[in-house]
Amino acid sequence: MIERDAASHVLAMLPWRGALAAVLADGRWLTPGDEGRATTGECLAAAGNGTDVVVADDSGAVTLLGRDEPAMVLAGQWVDQVAISPDGKWIAAAAGKRVHVAPASGGAARILEHDSSATGLVFDARSKRLAVSHYNGASLWWLNAADSKPTPLSWVGSHTAITWSPDGRFIVTAMQENALHGWRLEDKADMRMSGYPAKTKSFAWTDRGRCLATSGAHSVILWPFADRNGPMGKAPRELAGPGALVSQIAAHGRYDLLAAGYADGSMLLYRLGTSESLMVWDNADAPVSAAAFSATRWGAARRTGGCSGLTCHSECPHTENHVIFISSIRHDPHHRFRQPAFPDGYACLRRRRRCGWGEIFQPYLQGLPFSAARQERCRPSLAGVVGRKAGTAAGFKFSPSYGASGATWNAQTLDTYLTDPRKMMKGSRMITKVAAPADRANVIAYLATLK
Repeated sequence: MIERDAASHVLAMLPWRGALAAVLADGRWLTPGDEGRATTGECLAAAGNGTDVVVADDSGAVTLLGRDEPAMVLAGQWVDQVAISPDGKWIAAAAGKRVHVAPASGGAARILEHDSSATGLVFDARSKRLAVSHYNGASLWWLNAADSKPTPLSWVGSHTAITWSPDGRFIVTAMQENALHGWRLEDKADMRMSGYPAKTKSFAWTDRGRCLATSGAHSVILWPFADRNGPMGKAPRELAGPGALVSQIAAHGRYDLLAAGYADGSMLLYRLGTSESLMVWDNADAPVSAAAFSATRWGAARRTGGCSGLTCHSECPHTENHVIFISSIRHDPHHRFRQPAFPDGYACLRRRRRCGWGEIFQPYLQGLPFSAARQERCRPSLAGVVGRKAGTAAGFKFSPSYGASGATWNAQTLDTYLTDPRKMMKGSRMITKVAAPADRANVIAYLATLK
């Protein structure tokens, strides 16, 4: 796992040129091995299409990441939103009630007027239309018809973000109230998705558009969109987490992998085809503020202090720093989490090719500190865990059940714990289970080697 100190607010984390790029509010971009300037001034907005990234700065320049010349300049205007079409041929930028659409290669921009400020932009999968969310609904525009009028989608209220299903059948918006609203485009039928304890600020289409995964609750909420009725009359699926509110959602474009960041700093990966989940890191007392997948990597960022507002920029006296984590991940035909290489000291499980837990959850083990010198505030060290009393590792705040259990970690207690951590330790944030007895034995044998 690669860890970098961003030293600025992470505005977005997006796939770019086969890697993952973090776009920072101070105008820089970071990848695992490189960095550069995304904008000449402070960056206000960023968006991507899986290959390219478009950014806007405080001078009104809208630029493709990696290019020197802006695609368009909205001089003197504050750019709230940007978007780039899936084919990379169009970019859009919203400034107040106006949305400017121009070829990504440069050229005259078309101005789309609205009655209220544009709050979200999204192109359809075929790069033929642009959807704009605003107060009281959304508007759909044809890109190649210069004189066309927008198709209105109406619903009273403030719509704060927008997404378009990959199959083109549905539009969904996040509301200022704790709800989502959607439309079936063939007949503009309304779809109401409510019951959230907080506002939905992050969502992603999973399983090739068959489900919409959303934040805003204490578990990941997945709304079904497989048939023409979408979520109407159906209950959503829930993916359990550590108990904090979900703050960020990201989905892999090809595999059934979902990443969820939580307000307490926890980060989980889920396999949607099964009930399996992976705790990448535990409570860190700072929200996960960005998450993304590329073809072979996942990445996330979390705040490390300062202002708690996600719109804080580098000139703010309460400037926050973000720490970025990026890790490789491969998905095999048997739906197992894997990494391409094992770290030093992991040869024990590397030799045990049949140790399914070591293969599936190796990213979790790699992130754990195996020695006291690598102690991290978000996880207890595993060095010397065998023979240690539960809940006594220095530098880590355990759930009360660990200390109250009076357990000492040995082969028997570790076997019980790995079978079902939350059953043994009530209220534990550890959710990873090891079902096979042979896998548990291999893991326990490995833990006994850590001194």
